Amino acid sequence: MPAPDAPATLDEALDGMAAAVRALLLREQTGPLAELRRLDPKAPLAPAFQALLANCVPDHLFATAGGQDAMTRRFARVAQVMALKPDGLSRKPLGTVLHAIGYPQTRLAMLLNAQGPTLDDLVRRAARRIALSDEPLPYREFAALILRADKPGRIEALRLKIARDYHRAARAPADTTA
Repeated sequence: MPAPDAPATLDEALDGMAAAVRALLLREQTGPLAELRRLDPKAPLAPAFQALLANCVPDHLFATAGGQDAMTRRFARVAQVMALKPDGLSRKPLGTVLHAIGYPQTRLAMLLNAQGPTLDDLVRRAARRIALSDEPLPYREFAALILRADKPGRIEALRLKIARDYHRAARAPADTTA
């Protein structure tokens, strides 16, 4: 039985992971952050990742068609993304951020249509590009792309939302109050 303060939803677990990764940065624990960035999702055995899972992700979130090992690998990819920019984790819409960094529409289309290992690679590349920018890293939508890859209805709705946010940001008037 989970602890009374344990996260019940995926969003709560992701928020807990983000807070834990931020805390590593605030405590200047560069070793665990580096472990998370270098983590091999095929064999996620790093102590920092295992502690992150144990403290933030309840067991019921591992119940998927792919099984516990598949979800562990997906959470490892999420931890890698979060560790890229622990001081800039945000709930801001991914499409808005991608537009703000000048992410090309062709790459957006590739990202939103990708599946399997290609999706993992494109998510990692997009997250790295955001991490190198001044924009915040939208961890929730990156995580949802990774974690819901085997849920066709939910992933399509997310992909459409990301595309809409991107195109709305492109349509928005430029801020002229510099």
